Amino acid sequence: MKHIAIISLCLFFCALISAQKQTFTVKGNIVGLEKGDSVLIFKENILHPEKRTCDTLLINKKNNFTYKKTNEGATFYTLVYHPTNKSKSTRNRSLTLFLGKGTVKLKGDTDHFSMVEKKGNDYKHKLAARYIFLTDSIASIESNAYDRYEKAMEANDGNAMKEALIELSKGHGTAELDSLTLELVNTVNDSEYAAALYLWNSALLSSAEIEKRLNGFTPEIQKSFTAKELRKIIEMKKSVEPGAIAPDFTLTDVNGEKVTLQDYEGKYLLIFHWGISKGCFRTNTELEQIYNMYHSKGLEILDFVQSDVQPGNYLSYTPELYRQLHPLLHHLWKSVYTSMSENTHIIKKYNLSAMPLLILISPEKKIIARNFGSTNEIVKILAKELIQ
Repeated sequence: MKHIAIISLCLFFCALISAQKQTFTVKGNIVGLEKGDSVLIFKENILHPEKRTCDTLLINKKNNFTYKKTNEGATFYTLVYHPTNKSKSTRNRSLTLFLGKGTVKLKGDTDHFSMVEKKGNDYKHKLAARYIFLTDSIASIESNAYDRYEKAMEANDGNAMKEALIELSKGHGTAELDSLTLELVNTVNDSEYAAALYLWNSALLSSAEIEKRLNGFTPEIQKSFTAKELRKIIEMKKSVEPGAIAPDFTLTDVNGEKVTLQDYEGKYLLIFHWGISKGCFRTNTELEQIYNMYHSKGLEILDFVQSDVQPGNYLSYTPELYRQLHPLLHHLWKSVYTSMSENTHIIKKYNLSAMPLLILISPEKKIIARNFGSTNEIVKILAKELIQ
């Protein structure tokens, strides 16, 4: 009897674990797929991008594939088409899907792999269907414009090249897409796809804003995997928002020297998280002015920067970008590469979810400001505290 009870208990827990997982199937009817081609299937991790995983699906039937997966819940996947025929275009090979449970059917061709027709439970909602149609339509217009540009380059047709570039610069439908995205993520309460899009776009939101939105979803969505991820990001944000004690850190700077939070004890510390973007170039100029004004009064700055931002990578073929990068790479303060193995933990610890990000820490190690790109609040605080 004892053995039977143990077996029953094991079966119960196995059933419980199984019930918590979800299984989905992707069926592709894609004209142009050949035997030997492959599709890389990346499972995205919104909270921890560095934990992105990949499966390789080998095509063994012309124009068709089936992919089945069981996981802990719905999330975004990126499918990347890799043909064996090297003469095929390298563009339009990437496709993003939201996959949780049930079957998603894809129909199209390899020349427009990124814009294939999608059918499934998560794509039936009216706003979601419109959102996907609009994103695919914009991608199709841009793709065709790129095609014309490449052909004009081959023909050395300057006028045609100019026309294609003008077409690309028009931003077809982007205003409508922005409006539709906001409507989808902020008003649709019964779709996990909408909740996942909200999670995907939550980098600039506070924990209070996310918590309020989460409470607006239906009870079913609040029990979903996406809702669990939203709760995790709420707690993550709370630990590094204004009012929280700054988490300690020990990192290795670009010169191989250790840098810790304790090194800045008694000082105001401004952390600058940046990468290659126009916003970072603009913010950098403002930071240099702030540093020159307040460093002698008790301000220090510390860079958190991606390690792939190396001047040699850009000098030879993008001199204008190098000109903008040069001052960023020659600061008077210390810089830390966040992608170095000994430093990657800082991404999660400080929720470095976007850039340019500015975090101001008081001499008492309390976070007193956290802003994306704007130095206004930080200047006001420093002017009040450091100018007597």
